[in-house]
Amino acid sequence: MSSRSQATRQRLIVAARELLLEQGLAVSLSEVAERAGVTRMTLYRHFGPRRDLLLEVLLTEVTEVATACRQLLDDPAGSLTVRAHSAMTYLAVEFASAPLVTSILVGSTMTDLEELDPNGSVRNLITDTAGSFLDAAHAAGLLRGTIDSSVAWIGRQVLAMAYQLPGEHRDPQVIADEVARHFLPSILRITDAECEALIGHPPPASPSTPGGDVRERAAVADLN
Repeated sequence: MSSRSQATRQRLIVAARELLLEQGLAVSLSEVAERAGVTRMTLYRHFGPRRDLLLEVLLTEVTEVATACRQLLDDPAGSLTVRAHSAMTYLAVEFASAPLVTSILVGSTMTDLEELDPNGSVRNLITDTAGSFLDAAHAAGLLRGTIDSSVAWIGRQVLAMAYQLPGEHRDPQVIADEVARHFLPSILRITDAECEALIGHPPPASPSTPGGDVRERAAVADLN
């Protein structure tokens, strides 16, 4: 790709990001092309369908977050459970404070977001980010499901987290507690004692048998 072509592509990404911040997913290709100072045909030549451009902007936005998560997951200083808790808490806090994520999700539905990524780019990003961690967790007998089912489940949880958290300005400690109580026990085989160590106090009792809610969530996720 020539330097001129690269510059045009970057202008389109910047224009799309600006309009996503202003309008969310309602932004049109014509508006992006006009903002970037190019024709719609030029935009289509660089990115193809509208969803490919929007997905490119999203993936560009989360690359830095994914890199930080990978570093947390691969940190040899912590146990597998601690690494997972640190990475997922970091991701949740970032989603809660990301203006682009907030703008995209305002007025959008879960179906809108799922249709934005029909080729599984987000799933591939999760695999690249958490692959070595999941391999280690599987080898240690820590995963509730297979690596593939775990990647798929993480993708659904990340999507749900993105949909629920932005704009709430929630206390990071509250998010960290929720990750320890709900996310980790659903995907990893951890004990109440390990959960307590992560959040600093005992987890709430299950309304049924101890740990029953965890088993129910894992069953629904097909991770048992």
